[in-house]
Amino acid sequence: MSRVDHSRTRSFRVLLLMQIIVRPPLWRAYPLLRGLLIKKFMDPSTGNTTVFVVDDDESVRDSIVVLLQVHGFEVEAFASVAEFVSGYRKPRRGCVVLDHCMPGTTGLDFLESEEGRTLEIPVILITGVPHLGLERRAQGAGATSFLRKPVGTKLLIERIKIAIERL
Repeated sequence: MSRVDHSRTRSFRVLLLMQIIVRPPLWRAYPLLRGLLIKKFMDPSTGNTTVFVVDDDESVRDSIVVLLQVHGFEVEAFASVAEFVSGYRKPRRGCVVLDHCMPGTTGLDFLESEEGRTLEIPVILITGVPHLGLERRAQGAGATSFLRKPVGTKLLIERIKIAIERL
């Protein structure tokens, strides 16, 4: 009899639900459905932790928000670095999932700025246009992880949990 990897089964079910019935506009329209899904798949080790998602692409941002909420994280989403800076209040337990390629201030520009250097929570930088120099600069600027889009569900959750454990 073969063993079933339940974490993969759960991740597959979550992705399937997100793709079939939980498109971002529907997700916002049906808070009861969202609440039921979050309770069903919630990971108790993620409680009291906020993940700040900063991405200018609304569909990517909403998908990451849904994924993280289903895994039990509290999530705050921002469309730009400027919006994040104005909305973030220190100190908070959690981490930032930050897109690199955004209009205005890029994710790496933020990490290298005074505001980014004084941020007291870990930052995971994601990008769809990776190159080795960017990864090195991100690590030098203090990013705890550098991920390439499309980011796998399991990898993103794993990196977030690792980043939070370092607090």
